[in-house]
Amino acid sequence: MGHSELLPFFFAMAYAIVLGILFTVWLVVTIGYQVPTSWTQRLKIYDYSSLISNWRFFAPRPIFFDYKMVYRDQLGDGTILPWQEVQMPKGKLNRVVLWHPEKRWRKAFFNIMRGMSLQRHLFKDLPAALQLTSNYLYLLNIAMGCPHAQGTQKLQFAVLISYGYITERPPKLIMHSKFHELE
Repeated sequence: MGHSELLPFFFAMAYAIVLGILFTVWLVVTIGYQVPTSWTQRLKIYDYSSLISNWRFFAPRPIFFDYKMVYRDQLGDGTILPWQEVQMPKGKLNRVVLWHPEKRWRKAFFNIMRGMSLQRHLFKDLPAALQLTSNYLYLLNIAMGCPHAQGTQKLQFAVLISYGYITERPPKLIMHSKFHELE
């Protein structure tokens, strides 16, 4: 075998070694990222594409509920239709393995609801002011973007806490809006 025949083999070996080192470093950094330290806070600044996951398996207060958003339509004749659940955006199965778009939507929704909770306490004496906050308007925008029945003139939305699939606890109402004009 000549040198020209061995060259592709050496390039393939170098490529495999570099990839192995890269994935090993990624694994070690991801494992280290699970423990909150000043190092992980600095690292978070440079993780633009969220490649390093933070699972919080050992969180001091793990989250044990999900938020569910529902909406209903009011037709022009005053008929109020049943509540419908807002469907989260779905990614294609082959992309979800590498990039999980629902994770960002859920996180944004969770942050919106945490902000709404703080604002409800802040505006408890002025409940109408809550409708002018960016969090409330974001929720209203989500509800307006959902499919609506023919002849819908107004819509109402609500947010519930769900405790999972295998539980006896019914969902708990967190907040509901008044009816808003659709157009």
